[in-house]
Amino acid sequence: MGRREPLRFEERETTSQELSRGRKARYIGKLLGRHHSTIYDGIDHNGDAANYRARDTQRRVEQSCSRPKDRKLDRDVASAARRGE
Repeated sequence: MGRREPLRFEERETTSQELSRGRKARYIGKLLGRHHSTIYDGIDHNGDAANYRARDTQRRVEQSCSRPKDRKLDRDVASAARRGE
């Protein structure tokens, strides 16, 4: 299964507005031209439908993407030894 493109802020904002109107994730997905599971995942990862806020969600996503991540090869001592380091 391929990786889905993350939601943009405008899509998160629309999601938040539609959830406040009582719309379901399937409806929002069709409205945005996205698969409903992308909408469900965004809601689930950031609380629930009653508490979903686009700004809070966007801030969490940006913080998550910006934190430094170690490369697996750098963490793996055995691989480093095989590379001659």
